[in-house]
Order: sequence, then C-alpha cells, then structure tokens
Amino acid sequence: MLLAARAGVAQSVLYDLTRPELRAGYMVGAVVPFFKQRLFPERGTSDANVELVLPKYWRASGWLDLLVPRLHLGATANLNGRTSYAYAGGLWSFDYTPRAFAELSFGGLVHNGQLTGDNPQLSRLGCRELYEVGFNVGYRLGARASVMASFDHGSNGRPVLSDCPLNQGLDLFGIRFGYGL
Repeated sequence: MLLAARAGVAQSVLYDLTRPELRAGYMVGAVVPFFKQRLFPERGTSDANVELVLPKYWRASGWLDLLVPRLHLGATANLNGRTSYAYAGGLWSFDYTPRAFAELSFGGLVHNGQLTGDNPQLSRLGCRELYEVGFNVGYRLGARASVMASFDHGSNGRPVLSDCPLNQGLDLFGIRFGYGL
C-alpha cells in the first residue's frame, strides 16, 4: 500500500507532454574568466527570455520516443541595447527522475546585432541567421511548474557550416521558470 501511495505521488509530478509550456527567464552574456573582452564583447549584459514549448504531437514506441522532439519558439531581448534575437527549433527532454530532467535544443535564430561592424560592444556575427543550440538542467517543482539552469549559444558555424565572413557567436547563461498551460 505504501508503494502504491508513493507511485501515486510520483505520477502526480510527472510532466505532461500533451500540454504546452510557457517559460520565462533571465540570461546573462557569458562571462568567461581569463578571456579577453574582444572574444565575448556582450559578456555580462542582461537578457530577458520568453519561450513557448509546444506539446509533443508525435510519439514513437519505446526508447525511440526520446528521438522525437517538441517544438519551441522564443525570443531573447537584451536589456542593455545589444543583440536580441528570436529562435525556433526542436527540444529533446530526458527525465532522470520524475522531477529532475535535462534538455537539448537545436534550431535557428534571427538577430538584430551587427554583422561585420567594428562596434567593440557588439558581437560580430557575420550573418543575420544563425544556428541555435541550447541546454537546460531542470527540476520540476510540481505537476506544472519547473525551474532550470540554461545555456544558449548562437553561431553561424563558420567555416564548416556557412560562408559568413565572421563568427564571434552569442553565449548566454541563465535561469528559466516554466509553467505547463
């Protein structure tokens, strides 16, 4: 009976993949010690982030279901007048326990930053469209609420994946809060 009660508690905190999730957070431009400012010109800047994670519309059987992503759409606004962007792509979630999880995202982004200019306060991103890669490590506070530590990276993949003239990239660390709708 105790095991059945514990299983009921565990089931009540599992994330429901059939619901959309709204996320919001605070991000900071990567601060990497011992690296020169010119390598990370937007380090230490503040960013507000909002994201919509759509339900998992397609399912696969068994472990193959881990390969099926959910779609996510978001925007990150730099609060210091630097580079802001909108992004979309796939999001893969991996549960370690009913509450602890990790996520990997891959997609694309469009930004308003400089391409090849010489403003030392802005990253030189080379192209308007970039690849977006992200990683979250999170904890579910309940059946709908979660908190996660996040890392987002934007890059044009030069020289392998693009012929853009420059690629300083964007790197942000932060915290996000999610709520299942």
